[in-house]
Amino acid sequence: MKKRILALCLAAVIFLFAVGCGKGSSSNTGSVLADIVSGDVEYFSDGDFKDVSGETPNATITLSGSEGTISDTTRGSSGETVTITAKGIYRITGSSENVTITVNDSKESGNIYLVLDGVTMKNSSAPCIVVEAADKVIVQCVGDNSLTYTSTSSELDGAIYSSDDITVNGSGSLVISSALHGIVGKDDVKITGAAISLNTSSIGIKANDSVRIGGGELNIVSSHDGIQVDSDEGTGYFYMSD
Repeated sequence: MKKRILALCLAAVIFLFAVGCGKGSSSNTGSVLADIVSGDVEYFSDGDFKDVSGETPNATITLSGSEGTISDTTRGSSGETVTITAKGIYRITGSSENVTITVNDSKESGNIYLVLDGVTMKNSSAPCIVVEAADKVIVQCVGDNSLTYTSTSSELDGAIYSSDDITVNGSGSLVISSALHGIVGKDDVKITGAAISLNTSSIGIKANDSVRIGGGELNIVSSHDGIQVDSDEGTGYFYMSD
C-alpha cells in the first residue's frame, strides 16, 4: 500500500469570514469544488466557532478509571458508556480506560458541545467518542487533551467516530493516536480551532461528504492518506480557507 505522510499547519485568518462564514466562488475554491457547489455556500456556521468554555455547562462528565459519571441523569446515563441524549454544553474532565462517550440525541434537539478540559482517554475496543445521532456535535478543546484508540478490528474505525456532522475547535490541544483512523465523519468534518495532532496507522481525517478547515493547527502523520474525502455520490470535497 502506498504510504503518505502529511504534515499540515494552518493559521487561518478567521476574521475574513466576518461572522465566521466563508462564501465560495470559482476564484478561490477550484474548478472541482465549483462544479459541486453553486452560488453562495455557507461552509461554516456561527456554532462552528462559538466559544462556550466560559459558560456554565448543562452537565458535567467526570472520567475515572473504567467509568464515566454524568451529573444530570435527565440528560444521559453513566457507566462504561456515557450516553448523552439532549442538546447542551457538557464539560468533560478526568482520565479513563475503555470508556466511550456516546451522543445519541435521536430528536436532534440542537447543538451538543463536548468541552474536553484536560481529558485523557484510552480505549482498546471502541472509539473514545461516538456520535450515533445528533443535530450537530462540537468538540471544544480546553487545555491539553489526548485520545488513544488501539483497536485494529472495530467497525467503528476512528478514535472519534461520527455518523453526523462534527466540528473540532477551541483554544486548547488535542492529541489523537489511533491504530485505525483518527477522526471519521459520515457527513461533514470541520476544524475551526485547537492545535490538533494525529498519529494514525491509517487515515488521519476521513469523511464522506466534506472536510472543511477554517482555523486551528493540524499536524497529521499517517500510514495512508492524511485527509480523505470519499463520497459514494462523487460530491465529496475538501475546503480550506486562506
